[in-house]
Amino acid sequence: MATRSEDVVSGLEQGEFHLEYMPIVSLATGDCVAAEALIRWKKDGQAVSPAVFIPEIEGTPAIGLLTYWLVEQVAVELRAWLRAHRDFHISINVPPELFGRGGLQYAAHHAGVKDLYPQFVLEMTERGSPDRISLEGLRSARRLGLGIAIDDVEADGLSLVLLARTKLDYIKLDKSVVDQIASEGLIDQTKEEIRRVAATGHPTVVAEGIEHEVQVKKLMELGVQWGQGWFFSKSLPVDAFLVFLQK
Repeated sequence: MATRSEDVVSGLEQGEFHLEYMPIVSLATGDCVAAEALIRWKKDGQAVSPAVFIPEIEGTPAIGLLTYWLVEQVAVELRAWLRAHRDFHISINVPPELFGRGGLQYAAHHAGVKDLYPQFVLEMTERGSPDRISLEGLRSARRLGLGIAIDDVEADGLSLVLLARTKLDYIKLDKSVVDQIASEGLIDQTKEEIRRVAATGHPTVVAEGIEHEVQVKKLMELGVQWGQGWFFSKSLPVDAFLVFLQK
């Protein structure tokens, strides 16, 4: 029986994967200022959730192949838009073990997007544990102009103030934090941390999973700059996403 890793490699060869883009919006202006590229997999006519297959291939060569494919696919689909809109950013999720191994730089070079480095943001989960080579890779990415984001930051996770001191460009608040903000379930200390970090203007604070207008209002009161979620738009295939951007 094939392993999940082998299934992913076969799926790439068979063209079973595609990308969707989740718009990221300025809460102050309503403008779409960035997007997160999301991998979608349809196997035998059935969608396979990234929450299922990504953890199963972490630490295998398949995760590298999938990430490099993502970079090349973003280049094919959005290279022209990015070059025409130099203030627009695109985020991609990158496993910590890939930093510093040179594959991302090679993929970007091969895809012809080296000139777009300042518009790419590499997202790592807060739960990741980069090794020494990965940490050097992060420093190298910053020297190249790539943005760095920490993803899935939860209310009971690392201190936001401490995270803000690690020279990140973006801190992405997990949907669970956004839900607690709306329900008044977030403790005052965490609210104050969000407010303090957002007030500095760097890193940019991005809220994920926004579904209701009241969440937008609460986040703006805390100074959160950007947001994403179904309140603005679901993730969209590239053609629909470009139409969304034109609006």
